[in-house]
Amino acid sequence: MDIIVTLLTNSILLLLVAHFTDGFEIKDWTSAIIGAVVLAILNATIARVFIFFSIPFIALTLGLFIFVINAIILKIMASFVAGVKIRDFNAALIASLLMALFTAIANIIF
Repeated sequence: MDIIVTLLTNSILLLLVAHFTDGFEIKDWTSAIIGAVVLAILNATIARVFIFFSIPFIALTLGLFIFVINAIILKIMASFVAGVKIRDFNAALIASLLMALFTAIANIIF
């Protein structure tokens, strides 16, 4: 049950981020839900490997490089999900920042 609530929350957050970010578009709810599932799978697998190999950059930038990794993961997610489009890396980076902000707010509320 917790997984379903988390996926629905992440799909709502993806729609919010797409609304506030130029160059980041999500076609409909199903694309947002599929995007949340793909994003969860990518965060559980590929993101861990990226973080492990970029520990020196993360330490050098005091953790800000995590946003770059999240932007790369968002771009990969957009390439897998048909209804999600991210125009360029700047849009992905802004979406990564907003996703972190909205997730922090959602965690405080819930």
